[in-house]
Amino acid sequence: MSPIETLRSFVDAWQCDENDHLNVQFYFGFFEDAAAHFFALCGLAPIDCPIPLVRHVRFHSELRGGQLIRIDSHAANAQAPDRWHLVHRLHEPATGRMAATALDTFSGAAPVPQVMAVFEEARPRSLAPGPADLPDLLARKAPVTHRGRLGTHEIAESGHPFHRALVARFSSAAPHLWESLGAIQPWLAENRLGRVALEMKVTTGQTMAPGLVELRSGPMAMGGKTLSFFHVVTAGGSGTLVAGGEVTALLFDQTERRAIALPDEIRSRIETALAKASEG
Repeated sequence: MSPIETLRSFVDAWQCDENDHLNVQFYFGFFEDAAAHFFALCGLAPIDCPIPLVRHVRFHSELRGGQLIRIDSHAANAQAPDRWHLVHRLHEPATGRMAATALDTFSGAAPVPQVMAVFEEARPRSLAPGPADLPDLLARKAPVTHRGRLGTHEIAESGHPFHRALVARFSSAAPHLWESLGAIQPWLAENRLGRVALEMKVTTGQTMAPGLVELRSGPMAMGGKTLSFFHVVTAGGSGTLVAGGEVTALLFDQTERRAIALPDEIRSRIETALAKASEG
């Protein structure tokens, strides 16, 4: 089955964040909608649509307010015999520029013949492929970075939170992690710096009823310019493991529109945090 168009949309100004580009939660929302259209075109009713084990997104270029969006999707074989992929390419139609890709992984058999491969740009790069080990993330006892609530409109019929809703909470949690590592808001503002994601994945956990959620976040790895970290989401009261997130991000010069190297002081604090995590 060749790629099919699964979404056409537009970047509204209110969807853009402090970096003046589309916030990551809306990419995940677009990919979620594209998957729903794909299954509808395959003749599946909403109740019969499978839930992804993991959605792995790479961000290739910025989308700014006022730009158009188109997504093409296709099914592909996975390495495991009992899994398959749905591959999405999000591009800006005026130039054909690729802005982001998503690799959804499902269990079972695909609803269509799998005649296409996963193209290189959609393959995981800085984050390991496949679902995260959610109990392992929780066992790391990272500090709380977000407490909030998921409403009825943010949870699908299956009982799993929509990915857009989860990533919105990741976006609220990440600044608290960066702050703990020395990237404080006054310094960012003075130097016209932002924090942006290069790669992100969401692992599906257990279902939950609308209500309170808590996020814990911690660093996983550091590169010359990048920091990889995790989020783990639990339902308030029950402690149910709802989802996990993994992110590779960097500091971004908002004027020059380019990445900068992590300053030495921040690198030192990340190294200390990584050492403490390995001891725990």
